[in-house]
Amino acid sequence: PDEQLSCWYNITVKGPSGDATRETAPQSESNDRSVSDEEWEEMFELLLQFKTKNGHCHVHVPHSHIEQGRALGNWVATQQIEKRRGTLEQSRADRLEQAGFLWNGTKASSDKKWDAMFALLLQFKTEKGHCNAPTNHVEQGRALWKWVQTQRKEKRRGTLEQSRAGRLEQADFQWKASQWDAMFALLLQFKTEKGHCNVPHRHTEQGRALGNWVKTLRRKK
Repeated sequence: PDEQLSCWYNITVKGPSGDATRETAPQSESNDRSVSDEEWEEMFELLLQFKTKNGHCHVHVPHSHIEQGRALGNWVATQQIEKRRGTLEQSRADRLEQAGFLWNGTKASSDKKWDAMFALLLQFKTEKGHCNAPTNHVEQGRALWKWVQTQRKEKRRGTLEQSRAGRLEQADFQWKASQWDAMFALLLQFKTEKGHCNVPHRHTEQGRALGNWVKTLRRKK
């Protein structure tokens, strides 16, 4: 019996070479991980190709879209599910977001929200004469300033849809807003409210030292 037990141990635990086989498990996990990464990269590349052709990454329900024989629609749904569960790797989530990926909703709902914010921007422009919504500016309860920053960020990343970029440019939207532009926007806002540009030295507008900025400009003049 002892000899049989020894024989069983050598065959099932150590293997033919006499080395323990349990040390090879991490290598198997590593191989599985490598395959998983490779598959994800292939599907992500298909998603980028889809975006190039269609102008967006919104492959939505019923998840039936096929790209080059691969179930891209189903893969997109999987990324959304993993994001909600908190199991999607942050590096993958970041790359998807940079590509303009939608975590919730469809293209139609996204367009509706964008159109609503664009309408607020046009309203702001009608009142102020420009599209440089200052930091923390809220329009009808919506954070217009943050939306404006998002459009600029997406433009820099190359993820802003061309049709949206075109509409913004027609509205004389500035892609790069300098510190000077931001302060000038506050000055115009002050003038609209007060009827003049004589800002008191200690006056602040939306947390910014507008009075001091105006004083500096006069000194430079």
